[in-house]
Parts: sequence; structure tokens; C-alpha cells
Amino acid sequence: MGVVLDASALLAYLHEEPGGERVAQVLDGSLVSAVNWAEVVKKSLERGVTVEGMQLEFAAVGVRFEPFLRSRPRLPRAWPYRPVLRGFPWPIAPVWRWLQARGCPP
Repeated sequence: MGVVLDASALLAYLHEEPGGERVAQVLDGSLVSAVNWAEVVKKSLERGVTVEGMQLEFAAVGVRFEPFLRSRPRLPRAWPYRPVLRGFPWPIAPVWRWLQARGCPP
């Protein structure tokens, strides 16, 4: 089963912050949205990190990047991804609970 990585999880991994070691364990098969990836690139550039080729390096270890879509179809009940959140509850926590209350994802 894969996981959904948010920007804070990827940044923790990239900058060797607490929790980054857990992210390293789940990179293969994980999913990152284009919105979260944009935040990773922005924050990395602010820190003076060279981002050229960074997405390809993540893809090479099995990270999948998904586009941001305005209208997203309902997620299937067997959606195999779970968010990896540092410091739960986090702003996505209410959204995650809202989705679970509606049976999506299970």
C-alpha cells in the first residue's frame, strides 16, 4: 500500500528534519500532488537548494506525481493511499475526517 506525501513530509526528508527518516521508508510507491510538489520546489528554492532534476530523482525511487484537477472524481473505496502527516492534526486532518465520514477513502 502506498501513501500520500504532503509538502511538509517531503521537505522533512530533503532537509533531514525530524520525521524525514520515516518518509524515506515509504518513498517507493508513494503519491505527491502537483500542488504539494510546487510547495516543495518553492520552499527548496527559498533555502537555496538546486531543484533541477529533483523531481526525476524522486520518480527514480518510485514516487508518483499526480496533476491537480479542479473536478476530481469520487475516490474509490479501495483507495490505497493514506496521508503521511507530521504533527497530526494538521490542516488536512479535517478534510481527511470529512472524506472518511462519507466513506471515501475507507
